[in-house]
Amino acid sequence: MANRIHQNFITAEEKAKSFCNKLDVLQKELYSAKTKTEFDSVAKKLITQGKDAYQFLSTLAAGKEQEARLALIYGSKYVGQLSKYMGVKKSILEKNESAALEETLKNLTDTQKNEVRSFIKSLKELEILSETLMSQEEKLKERLSQADSADVIDMIEAEILEKNNLMEGSLNRLISYPQDEAVAGALVNFLQMNERLLNIMQSFDIHASLEDDLSNARAALAGNNRSLGG
Repeated sequence: MANRIHQNFITAEEKAKSFCNKLDVLQKELYSAKTKTEFDSVAKKLITQGKDAYQFLSTLAAGKEQEARLALIYGSKYVGQLSKYMGVKKSILEKNESAALEETLKNLTDTQKNEVRSFIKSLKELEILSETLMSQEEKLKERLSQADSADVIDMIEAEILEKNNLMEGSLNRLISYPQDEAVAGALVNFLQMNERLLNIMQSFDIHASLEDDLSNARAALAGNNRSLGG
């Protein structure tokens, strides 16, 4: 049994490493995308790879041998890294979402309920893409906080606007919005109560997310210039 657990550990670690490497490559490709077509193509690959990775981790977690599961989840470098990539420890969030969703669905027909669930499922599949975009956003935010001239701030804003233009409409191209008004209204109410899913949608408008940071960078620079001038 010990040999089998050890072999399972090695096999799972190799698969997890492969997933991590592929995800890392795709995230870099997304960052360097130059056209909307290129962005959408990489985004779809990233979503598919994310779904495959999540399925791999789910199968791993559901293994029959408890010792093997524990060893893999807690003792493996790449399985652990992949778990962080995929955010698999969101059971509490999922339970809260489930309760809010049931409240949202209570006045809808069965067809409308299925539309709501289908949209939410599609939105959740964008999470790994969203986290990549938010990682890019954090790097830009850090650069703005360190900007020491108006030219640097303008250069960063130009980069932000370029990325925003690249992503414009991508959310509509990646998932289908419901046409039914009751379904759309129910989704708006649900998303307003769900910060996690709302963040996914908002991550596709990087300029709006960084507007305050741009203003703060300019205000800080003006304050520093006044201090130096005084």
